[in-house]
Amino acid sequence: MTCILIRDFVLPCGAVVPKDSRIMVSCVGLHTDERYWDKPNEFRPERFTKENKGNIVPGAYLPFGIGPRNCIGKAMSYWPIAKKNINNP
Repeated sequence: MTCILIRDFVLPCGAVVPKDSRIMVSCVGLHTDERYWDKPNEFRPERFTKENKGNIVPGAYLPFGIGPRNCIGKAMSYWPIAKKNINNP
């Protein structure tokens, strides 16, 4: 996923990435970062239950991107679920 910086950004090493630079955000890096996920390489679907959803750090899980230009497939991904719930109450 690529983004354009809206202000200068200082990296932990002290280097400055200037405003208007195009950067690439690694979704795989976010999704496997132990700072955000306990045992990130384990398949643990319970992370995403209603009870645990509040434990997810905003921006740490981006399967469809984020913001106004996120993936158009996001809305379509809910269709089979909605159809199943409508047809099988």
